[in-house]
Amino acid sequence: MNAVHGNNRFGDLLRTQRIRRGMTQTQLADLSTISVRAIRDLELGRTGRPRYDTTQLIAEGLGLIGRDRTDFDAAAGHAAAADAFELIRDSESARPPASLGAIVGREAETEALADILTSAGRRLVTIIGLSGVGKSRLALEVAETVYRSHGIPVLWAAPPGTETSYRIAPAQDQLSHLIRDALDGLFDPDGDAAGRLSTLIGDRRMVLVLDGYDESPGHADQVVSLLQKSHELRILRTTRTSGGIPGEQTSPLAPLTVPESGDGHSPTGLAKIASVQMLLSHIRMVRPEFSLTTANSEAIAELCWRLDGVPAALEMAASWLLVCEPQDLLAQVRANPFEVIGQPGHDGGPQPGLGVSLSEAIGSLSAPETTLMEHLTSAGTGMSVAEIVEVSGIPVPTCWALVRRLLMHGVLRQEGSGTMRFRTLNLIQFLHERRRRFTAPYHALCGGSLSEGIERYAVATSFV
Repeated sequence: MNAVHGNNRFGDLLRTQRIRRGMTQTQLADLSTISVRAIRDLELGRTGRPRYDTTQLIAEGLGLIGRDRTDFDAAAGHAAAADAFELIRDSESARPPASLGAIVGREAETEALADILTSAGRRLVTIIGLSGVGKSRLALEVAETVYRSHGIPVLWAAPPGTETSYRIAPAQDQLSHLIRDALDGLFDPDGDAAGRLSTLIGDRRMVLVLDGYDESPGHADQVVSLLQKSHELRILRTTRTSGGIPGEQTSPLAPLTVPESGDGHSPTGLAKIASVQMLLSHIRMVRPEFSLTTANSEAIAELCWRLDGVPAALEMAASWLLVCEPQDLLAQVRANPFEVIGQPGHDGGPQPGLGVSLSEAIGSLSAPETTLMEHLTSAGTGMSVAEIVEVSGIPVPTCWALVRRLLMHGVLRQEGSGTMRFRTLNLIQFLHERRRRFTAPYHALCGGSLSEGIERYAVATSFV
């Protein structure tokens, strides 16, 4: 098998083109000045990547022109010419996947990220956030904007075998097969997919979306290698945590906006809030006649608030309204939200456990981060940095650093339109309290006060 081009695509294509023209290997050898043995080895995939001058002599011997010539060069790994790029741009592989659902409440994020990728000079942008917060859907919208509004080709890759809410078009031609193979093997430690991909796209302006590749050994090296080899390439990643790749710009994605806690919500006012809009769109999939009324508006508002505006949670909760009313669903969410959103209320089969991914987010926190999160949770309301500093006595820069880290982990949300205030997500609070029942509190394990624990963190990270 060809070690560089899996499934011997070049050898298969060479044989196909030779037979199509009614040539024997000997006749092609005479026309191309390449030996019969070399042609036979190439067709059988016994060699690695063929030399450029060899492929050009064979192409001339075959009389290849136009698309046939470009596909032939691409299969050999020599497709950086302008005509090859034009074909890549026009192929189905250079378009974002088809989204299977609408996007709600992400206009600002879409505009900002599309602007960064097209005009701000940033080459590596990463959307980070909790599972289910809508990273992939936002990346789809950004990719569509880049492709439709700016005419920039978009390549899309996701870990093979991953369940997604979109559909990647199957490869229909030789060039698309080559691109798809390179993308699918991009992080294979035993291959050179990054080299093949960079050869295909050359130094042309293009955006590559890497959706759902959480950090693993060698991941950063492949990303950096791609950027070094393709100087006009831009990469947009989605991941749950940032790996700190040099030059990376991270964009934390928060859940959708939610109604304020408490009563007094009108149907008209609620209809303008992003999380309510999303919940209603999913409810109407199972109950087309459903509408906001004064009778159900408070239950809808509290459902969105308790589920933190997390799109995946809203979707799973809405599916149950085929068999119950919002007030009944709310009672279950108050008792244990994960009995509602931990499994689908439809026939779509098992879904990734949202509770598991949120628990992993809690488990990834450092001791000082956990302590500060507990402090915010016990406050029962949003707090400003100044208020946190006042009650804890920790330095402002240290407080900034800890709050920023908690936001990056996705366990806090900003609330209010005036002074920045931060509160722990309701779902995180529920899981954390359940964990506390089975584990000793941080203070009992480590000793010391909140301020002492955070000061140890500050010293270790040189903030004080």
